[in-house]
Amino acid sequence: MPPDSQNYTRDRGFLDLLSIRSTSYLLRQPDHYTTQQKKADRERGCTEDQISAIGSILKYDPKEWYDILAVSDTCTTEEVNQAYEEKSLAVHPKKNPSSEAYRAFQIVENAANALRHGDEYKGEDATNSERSKGSRAIKTQERAMTTLFQKEIYKLATPYMEALIENPWLGNWKELDQLNDHIKRQNERDGKEGVDKFQGTIDYHTHVAMFKLVDEYKKLIKKTPTTPTERRNQAMAEEKLPQIWQSLDVTNTARGYPQSWNTSQPETLGLPGSVTTAGPCKSTMSHILPRYEKPAEGYMAKVMRNVPYQEVPSFGNVRPNLIKTEPLEETKVINTGPAQDIDMVSTHALAKQLNNEVEGLKEQMNEMRTYMLQLLTGMIARPAA
Repeated sequence: MPPDSQNYTRDRGFLDLLSIRSTSYLLRQPDHYTTQQKKADRERGCTEDQISAIGSILKYDPKEWYDILAVSDTCTTEEVNQAYEEKSLAVHPKKNPSSEAYRAFQIVENAANALRHGDEYKGEDATNSERSKGSRAIKTQERAMTTLFQKEIYKLATPYMEALIENPWLGNWKELDQLNDHIKRQNERDGKEGVDKFQGTIDYHTHVAMFKLVDEYKKLIKKTPTTPTERRNQAMAEEKLPQIWQSLDVTNTARGYPQSWNTSQPETLGLPGSVTTAGPCKSTMSHILPRYEKPAEGYMAKVMRNVPYQEVPSFGNVRPNLIKTEPLEETKVINTGPAQDIDMVSTHALAKQLNNEVEGLKEQMNEMRTYMLQLLTGMIARPAA
């Protein structure tokens, strides 16, 4: 019997010890969350919700994947991804200051990967788990067959998926939900019922959850660690980030998604790790969101900014006003249409005419300013009211 079995029996019960299926688990420290640890986490600044999130994960055997994610035995991949997104954000080491956040996060990630990949899962101690070999695990390879209709839908979804890869925090993907509705209606017309009517739908929740983690990992990697906890979190990010790239690419291929949905290679982002992919995803938001252009400055505003320095004499407590001169900014013209022939002679004449008008306005402004200064200093009589 292991040396820590007495404490384990006292804390979690002898029946739990007998129910453990994995032999290797007996040789490890039991994954319980003691009252002393909870008290220490409260002193660290953890809220009751954060402590409860840690406890809801550590109370299970790391191989009880369905219980860890709180999903049923017949769950779909989409349900697994939604549960993973909720659980992982609740116990992420950067969001949760608990001393057990790192361990809980690893358990959640291991459970989600196991349920996503089914028989193909080769993660930590997967060979010692009966569930990884059973029929209850989700087999993503069975969903790889795609119809011509689904492929056409995937083409329409590609711009939105590329935008999701670029920024998963936008939060509103109703266009993808609408495309999924088309796939479900087509499946119903084909006579599919129940879970089968969701076959071929775009499981974008996986990308949302994964790329939110990617953003967090990238911040950890680029940050200079100053504490042992930060160094440990940075090492975890460097280890897990390439695995996320590879996992997403495998999922895309297994489900028949276009190769353009694959993630960028880590070396192109200046991050560690190297994953062989079909090619970097050239994502852009221009497919979806209108291009933002800064409004051009008004004509009179440009003229006023070219008035030379003029200092108004101060009278008593009145501070002098300074009018600063700045050079004209070049107006950047973005030509989004086809190339057009430009009459350089007419353009030069128009520019010369505008320049003359500007010079005339400058003279008028200087005359007006001189007149106002003379009024202030009493050099000329004020006009009768």
